[in-house]
Amino acid sequence: MKKTIKDYLPSIVYGGSDGTVTTFAVMAGAVGAGIDTRIVIILGLANLFSDGFSMASADYLSEDSRAGEGKKLALRNAYVTFLSFVIIGFVPLIPVLLLKNNAFLYSCIFTLLTFASIGYLRGRVLHRDPLRLATQSVAIGTACALISYFVSSYISQIV
Repeated sequence: MKKTIKDYLPSIVYGGSDGTVTTFAVMAGAVGAGIDTRIVIILGLANLFSDGFSMASADYLSEDSRAGEGKKLALRNAYVTFLSFVIIGFVPLIPVLLLKNNAFLYSCIFTLLTFASIGYLRGRVLHRDPLRLATQSVAIGTACALISYFVSSYISQIV
């Protein structure tokens, strides 16, 4: 049976959304704490690959735990989750790696566009309102980033 994007959509959304939000949250937290850009890049990349592997492993174990699900399907889903996490989650780091000025501002813009794209894709594939799902994705991602930024900003003043 040939798989379609709809079959892989949960793993794409799961990996891509979490990859984007955690990578950006690490960056927002580092910026909120006033940490050097070099450290932001190191933490962002370390998070990207380690958390991507963790998410893929959890996806594999979750799928493997379902009755009737084969190991081959579980591996495929884990692979899609990992690739989505790393590729889509890399987007917030692009401006930090390429720009000297306003990198965080552009990272915010890239991240918002990424969340909007993930939500829009969900809407199109699932035949739901793409604008509503794009807005939902942006709202959730923004809330996560704001939490990270403000918590790290507050804690950096205490520590």
